[in-house]
Amino acid sequence: MMDDKFLYRFSKDVLGLDPSIRWVGITDKTGVLLNVEYREGMKLLLSNEENEEYASNAIKRHKTR
Repeated sequence: MMDDKFLYRFSKDVLGLDPSIRWVGITDKTGVLLNVEYREGMKLLLSNEENEEYASNAIKRHKTR
C-alpha cells in the first residue's frame, strides 16, 4: 500500500513540472483514484464522479490492449 504522504507529495511535484498540468490523479490497478490534486484557482473540467469513471475506463482500455 502506498503512503498517503508520498502520494500527496508526488502529485504536487508533478503539478510543479509544468504550468499546463491542471490535474493529477493516481489510481490503483483497478482504476480507483488514490489521490487527486489540482492546480489552485483552476476551474475543474470534470466532477469527482466523472474523474473516477474516466480513470476506471482508462485502466479497462489499457488492460484490453
